[in-house]
Amino acid sequence: MTNLKQGKIFNKLKFLSSKSVIVGIIFLAIYFVGFATEPKVPTQGKISKLEVPNVLINLSDIIPVVVGHEVNIYFNNIMCLDDSSSYQFNVICTKGMQQVERWTFVPELGDIGDIPITIEVYKNYSLIGSVNSIVRVVEETKGAGQTLKVNIIGDSTTANNIMINELAHLFSADSMHISFVGTQGASPNLHEGYGGKTTDWLYTDSTSPFVYSNSFNYGTYLSTHSLPTPDIVILNLGINDIFTHTDDKSTLKVIKKMITQYDAMIAKIKLSNPSMKFGVCVTVPSGSEDAFGDYKSDQTSWRYNRNNRLLTDALINHYKSKQAQNIYCVPININLDTVNNTTLNVPAQINSRYPSTIQRQTNGVHPGPYGYYQIADVDYYWLKSMGN
Repeated sequence: MTNLKQGKIFNKLKFLSSKSVIVGIIFLAIYFVGFATEPKVPTQGKISKLEVPNVLINLSDIIPVVVGHEVNIYFNNIMCLDDSSSYQFNVICTKGMQQVERWTFVPELGDIGDIPITIEVYKNYSLIGSVNSIVRVVEETKGAGQTLKVNIIGDSTTANNIMINELAHLFSADSMHISFVGTQGASPNLHEGYGGKTTDWLYTDSTSPFVYSNSFNYGTYLSTHSLPTPDIVILNLGINDIFTHTDDKSTLKVIKKMITQYDAMIAKIKLSNPSMKFGVCVTVPSGSEDAFGDYKSDQTSWRYNRNNRLLTDALINHYKSKQAQNIYCVPININLDTVNNTTLNVPAQINSRYPSTIQRQTNGVHPGPYGYYQIADVDYYWLKSMGN
């Protein structure tokens, strides 16, 4: 082989080698960029990133509270993608106190008005997310002499009457009054709470109290039962909608359907009273894995709470800042202590070889009485904020 031919072949090999390196670098760059932009949380099934929360935490835009009463923001209850155990928090607010698991505040007369609050989240001591809100403090005399007619529509957390009775108790000593509207419960503490039922059942099922001739008709519901037209309707659903789902794809699908039906229900209810106000409760989280084990069901606490976080993020994003339409988020989720104020069993032996006992939770999605009182507190604060 001549030197000329050898040089041509060598140059060609150099070109091919350089080209291969360039192609390889481009391939690796595409691969690592693609890897870096994948969702940081595992999902079962292919989910568009736009459908999955792109924030670590979320909080209703207004947090109501009444002078002299406690309001809490439990950090774990505002997480969208993960639990709070491996993060650090910093609450920026001129009022209240940050503690290990929560920010807590009991306002005084001088606190009446809107107080800004920011909650920052850190991972390994580096800031990775934050959320802003307003704590709206109202005086105890707000709505004095006024009686609001209130229809609460919900699931078993309404049907068991504990929250309703405590709400009635709070207003019994208040200068503002409420008159409950409904067909369930014990008069005068009436409501429309149905254990085990979903939003879809309430909106479409022939056995729903609101469905007549295969259509949701709130006016017919009122006239059929000779009920007064409410000033306020509170929607408190979601637990049964998401409970059975075990992957993000099906959970997001049912959440989308639930919010669509919420919008349709609100529009149809408004036909009875265009100035009616609506409170959309942000669905409460669950307790520990002990409680789900006690259910003897296929669901787990971590999966249910994942579903709940997807739901609460969607509800807040959809309904926040809709006050001009008389629609408000009611942040009952933030005030619930899921460690201490849940349903606890009688003391249980730690294990068969250890004589000491501990208390274990026995109900995953239903709070204990004190938890229901915390839910009633936020309903009370929000209703007071709706007073004249």
